[in-house]
Amino acid sequence: MGAEAFQTYTNAASFNEAYRECVDDALYWHGHGGYTGTIAEKDGAIEYEIPWDVLGFDEKTSSWDAINVIEQACMGQLPYGSEKDQQLAAALVEAMGLEFIKMAKTYDEKWGPAVGFKLPNGEYGFCGWASS
Repeated sequence: MGAEAFQTYTNAASFNEAYRECVDDALYWHGHGGYTGTIAEKDGAIEYEIPWDVLGFDEKTSSWDAINVIEQACMGQLPYGSEKDQQLAAALVEAMGLEFIKMAKTYDEKWGPAVGFKLPNGEYGFCGWASS
């Protein structure tokens, strides 16, 4: 059994509602058989406070761009992205400090909860590894 990295987001009234919507969407598109490599395999989500202002992100920032920076930093792949992505990920690590370490550990656990956060545009995003 392996694992796949996933990214997803939605617009919802609350973090819990967003998590449920993303799980329902994953179940719809990938089925109920398990091992889909999606948020449907997660047993919840932990919401982390992301310092978007430190990264220079605002409501015009694409949800995918914002999630990508978090994912890249959590995966420890800073040298492999563009120079801009590397700088953003490094700024994220520095700004969050020990909370970033907790977030990266959550991200890396395929059986635990997903990493969740409110995006600069007000949507909610989720990412992590999931069993596949």
